[in-house]
Amino acid sequence: MRRSGNTVRITAQLINAVTGFHLWSHTDDRDLTDVLKLQSEIAGAVASALKVRLLADTVTKIDVGGTRNPAAFDAYLRASQLYLASQGQKDADAIMADYGEAIRLDPDYALAYAGRSLAFSAKQPLAGDSLERARADARHAIALAPDLADGHLALAVLSEETLDFTAATSAYERAVALAPGNARVLRDYGFFAVSMGKIEAGIAARAPRREAGSAQFE
Repeated sequence: MRRSGNTVRITAQLINAVTGFHLWSHTDDRDLTDVLKLQSEIAGAVASALKVRLLADTVTKIDVGGTRNPAAFDAYLRASQLYLASQGQKDADAIMADYGEAIRLDPDYALAYAGRSLAFSAKQPLAGDSLERARADARHAIALAPDLADGHLALAVLSEETLDFTAATSAYERAVALAPGNARVLRDYGFFAVSMGKIEAGIAARAPRREAGSAQFE
């Protein structure tokens, strides 16, 4: 994904991970105001190229908890990229500022609340104001979008960090049920399950999944 001013160029490629074969590619230039439509369109295009069907309402689920405000989406992407690349606490202020900007621009942006909750939960020690804000953001994300896996994941991570393993188990299982192909959900649940002694469930969650005649894109 490359951006120049208000123009975004998105190139999607589909590669066979076993053979390295290039199966399909597509490049699209869009104005930033149209970029919010692209994720579901790309998911549908990949499914068409593979000649498979998307599981259930996967394309519809892509939009759950999202925003139609391009500026809010841009702030969310900046925060998420910085959060994933961050190696410590030094980027915390910038991450929180960008998530906060996304929420300011769209107060109903459930994904941004979930992202900020996860960022708060990553702060150490998790106590006091950080703990309360992480909890409030996770709950607000779920209230805004009950079917958003990220909200339940945020609650699961927070519960795990505060040693409420019963609540963590319930929240993780809900997140997996809502997004069985989401790599972040499966990764975090896999680690948690193993730590709870559920070795087989943890390994299964982290192993590649294939279902005949279907595909998922997260």
